[in-house]
Amino acid sequence: MTRKRILAGAVGAALAITGTAACSGGDDGGPVELTFWHGYTEADGDVLQGIVDDFNAAHDDVEIKTELKTWASIDDTLLTALSAGEGPDIVAMPAERLPVYADKGAFAELDDFYADESSNTANLNPGAVDMETVDGVKYGVPTGFVPLAVYYNQALFDAAGVTEFPQTWDEWVATSQQLTVDEDGDGTPEQYGVVLPDHATVANGLWPSLFYGNGGGIVEDGQAVVDSPENAATLEFWSNAIVGDQISPTGVDGVGADELFSGGQAAMTVGGPWMASIATENNIDYGIAALPAGP
Repeated sequence: MTRKRILAGAVGAALAITGTAACSGGDDGGPVELTFWHGYTEADGDVLQGIVDDFNAAHDDVEIKTELKTWASIDDTLLTALSAGEGPDIVAMPAERLPVYADKGAFAELDDFYADESSNTANLNPGAVDMETVDGVKYGVPTGFVPLAVYYNQALFDAAGVTEFPQTWDEWVATSQQLTVDEDGDGTPEQYGVVLPDHATVANGLWPSLFYGNGGGIVEDGQAVVDSPENAATLEFWSNAIVGDQISPTGVDGVGADELFSGGQAAMTVGGPWMASIATENNIDYGIAALPAGP
């Protein structure tokens, strides 16, 4: 099987909620208040808040109020909150979750917005816009379309005597084993060789990347192929490495992975450009590499 290097795109979507469940104000002459749920933290969160602040300063009739939540919390509580009339008016989420909510009528249709030349949507990445589209209808606006890469802690590599970044999955696992440290032998490493998110956000891009890297996929000719033998082999390979060799913790999302890497408890992580600022803020001498090639 030909070895391939895969970089997955992580796409975030900003979506307007049907019926603006939580909007308030306006009737008394004050600005209409719109609630915006999102999970952006660190530098991403600062940039988003700056955009919102600029918008609010430029508009007297509308005020957006942001509420920071974890991505998992948004996914777990959004439908319940909307049903109770307490949900947000705008929400950010990974685009791959969009169809679940669009099918339930939770999001406003944005085709007219995209058709308006003043929206500048013609300048958006077409591939990112496609991910905001369900059954030919656009429901969201992409907020990010970025490649994933492996970020590694150079100091931990040096301490373990690792001089070259792994190029294959087998080398990646072997290097991760070399970087994993369980000083007291209690079965829970104080330092993991790598942290691989297994749910939410970054995991939504990482695991398809690993599937494709082993000749598998998600959808082929309009049909789901997630249960393919290639994908099963990928899951078995990484289950053995993560659970058996304990090179990575389990039950970790993207935010948790960022925290382990920034705290020096994981020598490698998979993330987007935001990891550069996180590493810099935590005084980590870091390197960046492509995901190692599959079999």
